[in-house]
Amino acid sequence: VIDNATLDMLFRAIEIPEFWRDKLTKIAYNPYTRVDTRRMHDLGVLSDEELIRSYMDQGYDSEKALKMANFTIRFNAEGNAQLTRSAILESYREDLLSTPRQWTY
Repeated sequence: VIDNATLDMLFRAIEIPEFWRDKLTKIAYNPYTRVDTRRMHDLGVLSDEELIRSYMDQGYDSEKALKMANFTIRFNAEGNAQLTRSAILESYREDLLSTPRQWTY
């Protein structure tokens, strides 16, 4: 709707102190959602450190953000194993995989 220069003009016009201008601009943007955060970490887009920061951006304190990050890491690790298992079983159902080979995965 407006660019940063226009926003800065507004802040000056309504006499927002400089101390607050950058902070108000930063909170105007939406953080990633929890689902986006989990998926982005699973795909390697977010590192473990960025994962914690993302949860803090969503409003979690440092303790809860760390626990959410630990949960996400474990959930993603288990999710990939389950996805693989599901893919194998689906391949078996569609006769793309024989029974003996199915159990080697």
